Amino acid sequence: MAKLGVKIEVNCVIGKIETVDELLTEYDAVFLGLGAGLPQFMGIPGENLSGVYSANEYLTRSNLMKAYLFPQYDTPIARGKNVAVFGAGNVAMDSARTALRLGADTVRIVYRRSREEMPARIEEIHHAEEEGSSSIF
Repeated sequence: MAKLGVKIEVNCVIGKIETVDELLTEYDAVFLGLGAGLPQFMGIPGENLSGVYSANEYLTRSNLMKAYLFPQYDTPIARGKNVAVFGAGNVAMDSARTALRLGADTVRIVYRRSREEMPARIEEIHHAEEEGSSSIF
């Protein structure tokens, strides 16, 4: 891409160094590869217990570190039979589906608002339900 004239900048803090609007005055297009971001914890008792994961850790262990092939790969992961996923965004739907694929009997998506207010794309919600997740509001 660099040979095609693309300028690649890494480790930049967009919004503090330059805004997207400022970049667009200098460039024809801007691509932001932000990654998954930091996990958000709820600050409730038990969230740091063994077997409780942030979605980032859970999905990284499951997918990238191949925990689904343990002990062939040295990445253990707790495999619960009854799993609760707190939140209702796209990453929560991915986590619910992954738990089902890792052998959970039930996966419940716990969300503080109504189904209509879930931030996940409707397709993601549909796929999670199709694979066996249920919701609690």
